[in-house]
This record gives sequence, structure tokens and C-alpha cells, in this order.
Amino acid sequence: MGGSGSYSLANAYYDFNKHLFAGIIRLAGQSQPSVRDAIAKRTSIWLHIGLKDTERRIRVTRRAYDYIKNYYPNVSEESERINIAGHPGTTLTLTKNHIEILKKTEYDNDGHAIYNFPYHNNNFFKWLFTQSLQYRK
Repeated sequence: MGGSGSYSLANAYYDFNKHLFAGIIRLAGQSQPSVRDAIAKRTSIWLHIGLKDTERRIRVTRRAYDYIKNYYPNVSEESERINIAGHPGTTLTLTKNHIEILKKTEYDNDGHAIYNFPYHNNNFFKWLFTQSLQYRK
């Protein structure tokens, strides 16, 4: 279930034992634009979508971004142009108190097949493995 499975897994994991993942990376999800309140409050999320994917996937990704953004008043939003392995795009990052809460990368010329090249971003795994629940209580 790829990108959609990331939210399903996080929600089910929380429902089962009230545990959270520190970070979630979601590639081209097509369902569930929202997560449980506890996840929205404490888990960092990075969304990825190709702008030539289906309209539904693009809409769901943008709704997922807006869902978390609306959770936090007074967040700072930064935009950065990127080019990962020849795939240009834009990354939006929401921060609060100098902590990254949410990222969304939209790839300009790509469709659904974004399951490989984001891993070539030097910051991809560094971002994931530096997330911590202790920073967001």
C-alpha cells in the first residue's frame, strides 16, 4: 500500500498500543489525508508527490499537508527549489520553534513512479533518522 499504507500503519500502530513513530515518509499516497491527533501533534511527516500523478493523489497529498499545517498556529513555512537525480521540484517545510514538523516535496515532471529517486536525496534518510518524539511534547 505504499504511501497510503504509511498512514494506515501509523494510525493502526497508535490504535493498538498508543505508540508513535518519530517520522513518516509518504510517497504518492492516494487515501487518508489525516492521521490521529497524537500523530499530528508529535510525528514529523515528509510527503512526496509527482505533479503528473493522478489528480486524486495530488489533491490528497495537498490535503494531508494542509491538515497538519492547520494543526499548528504560527508555524513558519519555507519553500526551496530542489533537483534530486535530475528530478526538479519544490519542497515546503513547516517549522515551529526551530523544529521541522512537516515537509512536502512536489516533483515537477514526474508521475506516480517516484518510489526510487527520492532516496537519492542526501537529506532523505538523515531527516528520517534524526526525528525524535522528545522534541515535540
